[in-house]
Amino acid sequence: MAFEGAGQVKVFSANTGFLWPALPFPERILQAACQGFGAIEFHDEALRNDLGLIEDRLVQTGLLLLGLNTRMAQTMGCAAIPGQEATAQADFEAALAVAERLNARAIHVLSGRTDAPDRLDVLARALKRFSDQTDRLLLIEPLAPVAVAGYALGTIHDAAQVVSQVGADNVKIMFDSFHIDATETDLSATYLRYKDQIGHVQVAACGHRGPPHQDARIREFVRGTDCEYIGCEWRDDMSDAVCPNW
Repeated sequence: MAFEGAGQVKVFSANTGFLWPALPFPERILQAACQGFGAIEFHDEALRNDLGLIEDRLVQTGLLLLGLNTRMAQTMGCAAIPGQEATAQADFEAALAVAERLNARAIHVLSGRTDAPDRLDVLARALKRFSDQTDRLLLIEPLAPVAVAGYALGTIHDAAQVVSQVGADNVKIMFDSFHIDATETDLSATYLRYKDQIGHVQVAACGHRGPPHQDARIREFVRGTDCEYIGCEWRDDMSDAVCPNW
């Protein structure tokens, strides 16, 4: 399903990491199409599932795969963790291989949980190496401390600093409305401030990460963005998510 905002038609993308958790992963792709979504994005599920079956589901539905994560594991990635450079490289190469096979537009490079003073420098060096290996979009996401304690990127300011330090056209910020709203005072103003460094937008209801369908502030925020695709990443405890009909 698509709608128009800021003079542009926008398409909703279903994030299978949170939506329809009661269904097996490949079946969530079918469910996304059935519920009216025009694109899809993964967490790291594709790294541990049958790629042939995933390919079949993508072809069957015609859904565009916007992106997928590097391996999450217990630390939520490791690209910013000092001493984990070899693991981060291996995780990126594994994600890149899957992205190339499934034709995913972007790879979300997870930073990991660390409070090391040099964590942003470690992440920037990793992203520079990764950006030299592919033209695909590489995304980093600030995660609010109230949601993911100890994550290396706690604010969009940190993420913007890293993107600037890397200086590569294919390294951008993933702007998740839930996390940004938890750390900034004005969602739309923050988006406008950093929009040149933003590569993808995700939405959920403010405050509780539920469905945003009745959240007027999120609806108006989405209408004001200039992104073609809007990722839908909210908690779907009942496995009954449907595409917003704004």
